[in-house]
Amino acid sequence: MLVGGGWVIDLALFTCLIATQIDKPLSWWGSHIPIKLQDWLTKLFPFSLVAYMFISFSMLVLSILGVNEMTMHTPMEMLAVAMFFPILLMIGGGFAYDVKRRFTAETF
Repeated sequence: MLVGGGWVIDLALFTCLIATQIDKPLSWWGSHIPIKLQDWLTKLFPFSLVAYMFISFSMLVLSILGVNEMTMHTPMEMLAVAMFFPILLMIGGGFAYDVKRRFTAETF
């Protein structure tokens, strides 16, 4: 961590913060995020997961092929930046899915 953990450590800390919300009521999410946005995020969740897996696999292949050079805007850097968009969609989609699931479970 002290000598080049890079973004992995940041993502691990972010994941730990999100994991603190497991089995919580998620009332803030349900009251502050509009229903249409929740539906949209819920529908985008599977696509963001596939996009994340595709980007991760692409980075693996590029690393194996030796494209991971230390030049100014390499494909690896662009893919690493692009990887955060599916991550954010997965987080929002996961929370929206849980809010929607709990709401429908409480109404029945």
